[in-house]
Amino acid sequence: MYTRLKSFFEINGLFYESQYGFREKHSTQHALIDIVNRIQKNMEKGMFSTGVFIDLKKAFDTVDHKILLDKLYRYGIRGIMLEWFSSYLKGRSQVTQIDGHVSSKELNPCGVLQGSVLGPLLFVIYITDIHKSSDKLNFFLFADDTTILFAHKNLKVLEQVVNSELSKVSEWLIVNKLTLNIKKSNLVIFCPSQKKIGKEISTKMYDHSANKFCSLDRKDFVKFLGILIDCNLKWKHHIDFI
Repeated sequence: MYTRLKSFFEINGLFYESQYGFREKHSTQHALIDIVNRIQKNMEKGMFSTGVFIDLKKAFDTVDHKILLDKLYRYGIRGIMLEWFSSYLKGRSQVTQIDGHVSSKELNPCGVLQGSVLGPLLFVIYITDIHKSSDKLNFFLFADDTTILFAHKNLKVLEQVVNSELSKVSEWLIVNKLTLNIKKSNLVIFCPSQKKIGKEISTKMYDHSANKFCSLDRKDFVKFLGILIDCNLKWKHHIDFI
């Protein structure tokens, strides 16, 4: 089933082109090269690049079964095949054990089976349309690692556009019942070392725990797929780490 489903999505071009997780001939290296090249090109044009590195809380465990099945139907998985996936996902129960005490069984209405062959692929299908939430931002995905880029020469315009578009991304997350971990989501302003950022940039996304829009922490460097990327692409932090 994994082979057939993946082949169907690849043949019909249904995966987002910058989704690098759990796909053949796509790897962390491809994702890193793609995002670094984009930042370098923006620097060469004298532009500031806002990088938003999103962390989702228990992303694989919070996939809503009904939403996933609706997406499969929209992509063309219908009839007996959709019934098969419904049977595969629904009706599963779970228990919790602490110090020998076992809870009663409860039905689990969400989540893909981690450790299963289909689990990661179904999650990639679930999140692949996040890029449709904004036609101005560039998205780079590796499974549940989501990075967003936007570039502009004017910092004020950049801040306005990013905040406006991130509100749309926040709405997409709410609709798809995925929760942002605001404390582990970071902002980096990429620019050449000789170019100074004259004003403080504030970007906000919706924080479910606070039930309001909260500012993202701005960092000088961030860890992305195991690599420390700094705001000037000097790689000093990663070299020191190695």
